[in-house]
Amino acid sequence: MDSKLSVEPPKAKSDREANLYVSLLIKKKKLYRRNTKNFINLHIEQKNNLIKKAFNELTENDAKQLANELIKEYKENDLLEIITRIFDKKDSRKINWLWGFLIYNSRYIEKEFLDNTKSDTSVFDVLAADKESKYNQVINYIDKLNINPHNSINFYNDLIKEWNFISKDNSLKKFLERDQDRLNEKSMELVRFINKNHRLYPEIKVFQDIENTAPYETCLAVYDLINDEIIKENLLLKFSKAWSQYKYRTKNSGKKQYTFILPPDTKKKLDRIVDLSDKNIGDTLTDIIEKAYRELS
Repeated sequence: MDSKLSVEPPKAKSDREANLYVSLLIKKKKLYRRNTKNFINLHIEQKNNLIKKAFNELTENDAKQLANELIKEYKENDLLEIITRIFDKKDSRKINWLWGFLIYNSRYIEKEFLDNTKSDTSVFDVLAADKESKYNQVINYIDKLNINPHNSINFYNDLIKEWNFISKDNSLKKFLERDQDRLNEKSMELVRFINKNHRLYPEIKVFQDIENTAPYETCLAVYDLINDEIIKENLLLKFSKAWSQYKYRTKNSGKKQYTFILPPDTKKKLDRIVDLSDKNIGDTLTDIIEKAYRELS
């Protein structure tokens, strides 16, 4: 322990933590701005030395109180601490969105917040396929951002504002779950549809190199990354038509089309039977013929 220090101050283990401690000490007037100009660019050891300087000549009680205040406020205001509290790792939709959002916007985020001389963004070099790995990549990425406390709060507020806007829209979730018995199949068809039209939906590029073992979650994640309501409505409208065509094709697989002539009165009776059976004319005729055939045998 330094001979001038009555209590050892908290030692920052990351640039993010050091930035918050120094900012808090400036706010509490334990450090002066003129002596800490551009501290954000200092090496972590230099920042820790600034923190120690603030504890010089303090009494033991004052030093203990200040250390406790710094640690408490760090936990309350640190970006990573807040992210881990708000974005529950068990919530697939939240984690998929946050992971995709950071990757999709990484160039802009890094341009504003990343110190390229000290940080490495390789956490996204190999894209994660499962929720646990995605969560870990998010944590590692945020940990590498050399971001000051003021920007950290702005960054977090922007994230939450974006997520609150996105999470209100459950249109795709409701649309997919209408066919609960074919949910996985429907989701896979939507992933194929988006991939086929990737120029309209560039957000898919975040997910298209990943082995698609969870198509439902992937669909929601891509949809959530789109922040244009008109494009979202357009996607639902187009895929709704595509899904109807797909169901028709699969339902009629192996069937052939036939043409025959019926008396008008018989056709009216057939139409009445079709209305009552709630089936199409082909399925209704199939049922009638199968029933008649069984009665013959």
